[in-house]
Parts: sequence; C-alpha cells; structure tokens
Amino acid sequence: MTSFVGRDDDVATARKLLGGTRVLTLTGVGGVGKTRLSRRVGAVARRAFPDGVWLVELAHVSDPDLVASTVARELGVRDDTATPQAALTAHLAEAELLLILDNCEHVIGACAALADRLVPATTGLRILATSREPLGVPGEQILPVAPLPVPEQADLDSPATRLLVDRATAADPNFGQRATDAATLAAICRRLDGIPLALELAALRMRMFTPRAGPGPPR
Repeated sequence: MTSFVGRDDDVATARKLLGGTRVLTLTGVGGVGKTRLSRRVGAVARRAFPDGVWLVELAHVSDPDLVASTVARELGVRDDTATPQAALTAHLAEAELLLILDNCEHVIGACAALADRLVPATTGLRILATSREPLGVPGEQILPVAPLPVPEQADLDSPATRLLVDRATAADPNFGQRATDAATLAAICRRLDGIPLALELAALRMRMFTPRAGPGPPR
C-alpha cells in the first residue's frame, strides 16, 4: 500500500540465500521492517515459485497449537481426516512454493516444529520466516535486518530520511514543499535510530507539527 524505500541490498541477499537454503529467517528488533522486507522478497522472487508465494501472518495467533491449522487455512488445505501437519505435508509434498511465516517470535517453538516436519518431507518448499530470534532448525540461514542507515549530516537522499519524507508527504501532500530543513530531518532519523516503524509514526505527526516540532502552517 506504500512505497518500498531502501533495502535493495537486503532484498538481493535474501533472494540469493533462498536459492541455497530451504529455511531463511529474517531476524531483528520489533519495528525494524522484517515484515515489509519479507513481502518485498516474496514479490520479486515470485517467478521462481510456480505454486506461488503464500503469506501467513501469525501476529494474532496466541496459541502455539493453532499455528499449523492457521497455515493450512491460509493455503486452502481442508482435510478433516488428518492432523493439520499431515494435511500440510501431503499438500506441499511436491509443490514449488515459498511460504512466508510472519511474526514467529511468540510461537517460535510451534513454527520451528512445523518447519522441521515440512521441509524434510517436501521437495520444493522454501520457508521465509520473520522473527526476533532464529527458529533454530537444521539448515536454517539467518539474515539479520538492521535499521535503515541514518545520515550523519543533512542528507535528503539517505534511506532513513527518504522514508521519513515519503511517509510524511503521504500523510500531508504539502509536506514535500516544506521538507527543506534537511539537518533537522537527519537529526530526527538519528534520534529514532533509523527504525522504520518509529520513522513512520513520526511522519504522521508532521501533519500537525513541523520537523522542528513547532505548529505547522495554518490550513
């Protein structure tokens, strides 16, 4: 729904790693952009997976016992005669498919157990997980996701500043005309440590305040 800013190197690295591993986990602190990066990787790698790229959001799943059934439901697997794990294994046995498991950290054990069962029993399945910690399964590759680089001085072309200006302009189309105080924008990016979620929340406040935190111009 919004533009993808920066992370080209991370996308390229993730695509390369997926070519040589069955399980790739994007790790990092909350709000660093793991979910957005996983979706981007899925989009650019789509042609490599004839049976598609499937996103399963697990943030709302609080019961580890529901992880497998949630994945099965998202993939359209219906089999009341078998456990969700068995039904998934049969469904994915020969599929060439990328399964994105998003926000695994609070059900990490169930996600690891599911991956540990599915991967050896399938031939073309690859799993891209996002989590604050690795799954810890055999053969897993880990790609740490760092905050966006922040400018040490005024620089409207740095990834963090570009994200801040882009989201602020989306919230207020007139902001782009006022985004001339590059030094202040750079300071905001540094104070927020380049965390994308923090930058996006700050950008929303630009509708009411200028980058220097004063009231914006009258509407």
